[in-house]
Amino acid sequence: MDSFSSSQLSPFAFCIVILTQAITSDAKATRYPPGVKPPQFEFDVFNIKTPQFIGIVFGVLVFTLTIMTVVMLMYKSGTLSRFQSEIQSGAPLRINLGDKTSVTPQTSSQPELYDHLIEATEQLPLTLRVPLLKGKLIELREYDENLDLDHLLEASNGQACFHESSYDPSRIWGWLPNFSSSLPSQDRATLAKCLASSKEEHHSHLVIVDPTLKRAVGMLSLVDNSTKNLSVRIENLWLTPAYQGKKFGHEAILLTLGHLVELGYRRVTAEVDTRHLIARKFLERCGFKIEGILRKHRIINKKNRDSALFVFLNSDWLDVMVKLKRLLGIDLKPKTKKVAEVDQPDNLFGRAKTERGEQESGTDAQKKKKTKKMKKKK
Repeated sequence: MDSFSSSQLSPFAFCIVILTQAITSDAKATRYPPGVKPPQFEFDVFNIKTPQFIGIVFGVLVFTLTIMTVVMLMYKSGTLSRFQSEIQSGAPLRINLGDKTSVTPQTSSQPELYDHLIEATEQLPLTLRVPLLKGKLIELREYDENLDLDHLLEASNGQACFHESSYDPSRIWGWLPNFSSSLPSQDRATLAKCLASSKEEHHSHLVIVDPTLKRAVGMLSLVDNSTKNLSVRIENLWLTPAYQGKKFGHEAILLTLGHLVELGYRRVTAEVDTRHLIARKFLERCGFKIEGILRKHRIINKKNRDSALFVFLNSDWLDVMVKLKRLLGIDLKPKTKKVAEVDQPDNLFGRAKTERGEQESGTDAQKKKKTKKMKKKK
């Protein structure tokens, strides 16, 4: 073995020689006591034990039957004849996939949208027009500069106009990304300019109105309106501190989501500062689900802001509606119209009694008249 060199053998044969040398060297290195022979591997084909022989026979039978079944199926289906014709003709083998080759898997596996959603993508305007929405606690309508600008300024400039103590205006505007650089509560012109500039970008501003006072106490905006994808984003949601904690904001979200789902929108998003824990819990109570954290999302006042992205889908509307109505104490049962009084048995009996009473009273009156006439004649 030592006389062979690596140049005289192939790589495979050289590896075998190395392995045999290692095995023999290990066998020689092990010392056995005198009279004990080292173990030797012996394999005799004609002296196989019965269980091993039965296993080998069954394995050969299973393999043979599998091959025969595959060949039979190929023969019955005509695959072998097609292979033979292709080989004899010399043409390449072609497999017919039908119409699947002309359709990409991205479009073939996805079902189409409902008809009313497809119509909504073509008919919805870029700037949403929201009618008057009435709730149990509030009313929600579009922003009107002549009616609402002064009320919004008074509700957000830090003055105590609703029987609460004065506060810092940044408590409201400091969390809003579009207004935090310059507070709109400084004067009337600044607030009007901020709302007008955002309205030119197809933003819709809605004011939250206290129906008892008939004045705006907060607002929200609908921005990033994508009619092609039926998605919109809620932004600039705020309430004056005197109305916070009274579920006015929850009902504003309920009315807004209900109107958007009715129009055909499938996705409504909201972005808040990750540090604003109150806003994050508020959106979770309103049925929004967090979809992710947008890191390094905005630069506000020369500082970084990470945003938490919350999403509402139209498929969750029924659960969200029930959740918010229970929170607001709104009756979930639909108001049934009263049936005509004639169809109600109690009213029938009541009417019968009244008719009988009228008849009896009429007969008594007639009897009294007759008795009076008899007395006069006498």
